[in-house]
Formats: sequence, structure tokens, C-alpha cells
Amino acid sequence: MRRIGFSVALLLVLPLGQAAASWPPGLIFESNVGGGYAMAIDADGELFTVSEGEKAFYLSKYTAWGVPVVSLLTGGGGSFRAPGALAVDADGRVYLADTYASRIQIFDNALKPVGTWERSGWLEYPRDIEIGADGRVYVKTLTEVQVFDHDGEPLLRWPAPGGIFVIEPSGNILTAEQGIFHRYAPDGTRVADLLGTHPFGYPTGLLAYEHVLLVATGEVSVLAFDENGVYRDAFNPGGAKLLSKGPHGWIYVDGLTHYEAPGDLLPPPPPPPPSTGSSAVMLHISPVKDPATACSEGPHSTDEIVTEAAAKADGTARYFVYVLATPRSEEEGLRGVQFGIEHTGSTSAPTDLRIVDWHACSDVEWPNDTWPNSGGGNTLTWVACQFDRLLTVGTFSVTAYAPASMAISGYPATGLVKTANCNAAEETTDETVGLDRVGWVSMGGAARGLDQNGCNPAIESCLAQQVPVRPTTWGRVKSLYRNH
Repeated sequence: MRRIGFSVALLLVLPLGQAAASWPPGLIFESNVGGGYAMAIDADGELFTVSEGEKAFYLSKYTAWGVPVVSLLTGGGGSFRAPGALAVDADGRVYLADTYASRIQIFDNALKPVGTWERSGWLEYPRDIEIGADGRVYVKTLTEVQVFDHDGEPLLRWPAPGGIFVIEPSGNILTAEQGIFHRYAPDGTRVADLLGTHPFGYPTGLLAYEHVLLVATGEVSVLAFDENGVYRDAFNPGGAKLLSKGPHGWIYVDGLTHYEAPGDLLPPPPPPPPSTGSSAVMLHISPVKDPATACSEGPHSTDEIVTEAAAKADGTARYFVYVLATPRSEEEGLRGVQFGIEHTGSTSAPTDLRIVDWHACSDVEWPNDTWPNSGGGNTLTWVACQFDRLLTVGTFSVTAYAPASMAISGYPATGLVKTANCNAAEETTDETVGLDRVGWVSMGGAARGLDQNGCNPAIESCLAQQVPVRPTTWGRVKSLYRNH
């Protein structure tokens, strides 16, 4: 051990079995016992770790004070093959996600092997594992979240991005990658995709508290977000890769070193001062392009945007419809866009409008389950800041058989259109503000409001043609127009 330190506040409450909570969290105990490749803490504060030896991996147990108890080279299912995660249930059983062996090995609290789960068609490269409050075992594979009962029987699965995940106090499941949090209900229904307002790559550690999300990426600091993905602060444990929640909600970092449970985060920062401009998200109709080069062949100026075209019953009216975005200012740039789409078409039968294909021009995208059908939503981000005056977000390939329209709308889970600039500040639009800054296009003379020509928000207000993106009353609609 290097040293042991306690906060004064914690000493006062420890006899009652409670922990002080503050922000930034205070150091409770500092240790040189590391977490290795994976780690988990049981209800008594004991540490279970995976570490790499010479041509082998070890599973080890330490007391809460760092005294070695036992180490294993093998479990009931055989030697470990690059195990990626550990979890401990309420009974003290230890679950090891044996990643390259595509199995879960299980041990009692003394690390005596008690079982192995190998399921045909399940548990392919398990990367992370969590135990729910209901005793169910949740596993994150390369592509899915999978749920098992206490005996290892498969119950549920759904596709989900990200390498690691966490179960929130509400019971929702949260995955994270590339600056995005993905929230799912316990039945796998996607609840929201939250664009984090501070960039991060692929997390190596993730914890969830009532109103706090903690993210470690192997860098010096642990990032703190609120439950909506808004970055609030960070604390510096001197390097952080692995995170685990221990007794009293303590934050364990890379082994036995741990901190108080997070208290109240700092208040959100004040809104930025009003800018001279505003971001906008719009649509542009183009002749059919080569999909391989379409992202670089969109309009370079808002003056080039086309918002109307013909429709033909014989199916020869084929177009590319570009989704475009402009930053609030060229200096701020853009790194993320979140929006919905409304249209009168289908991705299958040729009705008024057929959506043939969608192609994203971003580095990463997270479409919801109904995208690109009408009412669907998408979140797109770029690794590097985009300083284009007019940014191509993606392209639809469509065929217009009869009068049809396409319009940018609010993202389904929030009713908002969002852009994030390169300083991670968000700008949002909803039915009360900013709907003049989202556009639409018309094919075959389809109308929205009294307009049949589409709308380019870079050169005119599109408010009069917008349909409210959330349910509202006629009095509310009149108030909305009167205020603009």
C-alpha cells in the first residue's frame, strides 16, 4: 500500500454504515492493488480481478485491505481466454465473461468453480456483464445486450452498440460509445440516444447513479454527466481505466483505491450568450448520384439548395435528397446532429414516395428502430470537428410516384432537433422556438401549409409550413405564430 486516507466527513458517519457524498468525490482509500484487465467489488469491499501472466490469465481475490486470498489459472470450463469483465451477485457468486471462449464461468465467493454457461447462438464474445436488482444476469456482447436468469437460461436479447454497459438505478440499461449514451428499457425498447455534451471515445469504465453518469476512458480524469448526457465536471484520480461500484456506492478506480459516492453535481453552466446566427438543418433535392461519392457532391452554398421537383407515376422521378446542416458560426463548427424525418412514403411498397436507401455521411450514426421510415430519428456524429459552411449529413435515395413531401422534424424521443458544435455546446429547436430553421422539400407540388415549393431555412423562415412536432392545442398554435 502507498497510503491510506479517509475524509473527515466519512469518519463521522462510518459507524452508522453510511457514506458521505460530495462533489468532487473525496478519496477514502488509496492502494497499489490494481484491477488488471477486469475488476469487481463485492458487498464487503473485497476485490476480484483478472490479470495477465506469462501466456495465461489469472483470476484473483483480495480482501478489502489488499491482502491476497487466492488466484486461479482455470475455471470449471477450462483456462481463461482473454476474459473481459467480472460481476458479483447478491449471494457473492462471481461471474467471469470469458470473452474469446464465448462463455460465462461462475465461481463461489472463495473462487471455487460452480458452473459454466455456453449457449449455442448466445454469448458470442461477451465483453461486459452486470447483475440486475432482479437477480437476472445481463451480458454485453459485441453487438447485443443479452439477458439470462440465475441459472443461465436465455430470456431476452436486443441489438445494442458499445462495448460496455451499466444498469441504471431505474432499471434501464445504458451503453456508451463515441460521445453517445444509448438508453434501453429492461425489455430492450430503446428509450433515448443522448448526445453527450463532452466528447469521449470508447469507455473503459461506466457507472450510473441516480442523477450522475461516470465515464472512464483510460485517460487521467473520470468524466461526470447528468442523466441527460449533459457534461458537468470531472474528477482526477491520476489515471482511470476501470470503474466499479462498491459498498455505500463508493467509486472504485483501477483496483482497491476508492472515493466517496458522488453527491450533487455542480449546477449546469449558464447558457451561452446569444449568437449572431443560428444552426439550421435542411433538405435538398438532387439528381441521382453515385452513392460512393454523393457525400462530397452536395451543394456547397445555401444558395444552391433545391426544394422542389416533379413526381411521375411511371417511377422515373428518382432523386437524392440531401440532409444538410449549417453551424451557428463557421468558427464553432459542428460535430453532431440529431433529428427526425417525416415523409409520405415507404421503404417497401411504391406509394406516393418510395425511400429506396439511406446513406450516412458522418463517422458514426445511431438510427432508431423505425429509421428511415416516417417518424424515425437519427443521431450522427463526427470524430473530427466539421468546419464546412454547409455540411452534408447524409442522403436518401427516393422515387416520387405522386405528390409527396419530406421534412426535418423533432427526434422522436425528445421532439427536438439538436446540433452540437465543436465546443460540445448544444443548440436545440422545438415547437416553440427555431422551427423556422428546419427545412422541407416538395415533389409533385405537395403542400405543407399554403406552400407547395418546399422551404430553405437559410434564405427564408420555414415556420409557416411547419407542423408542430408535439401534440398541442389550437390556442397554443396561435400563440406560437403570434410570438414569431
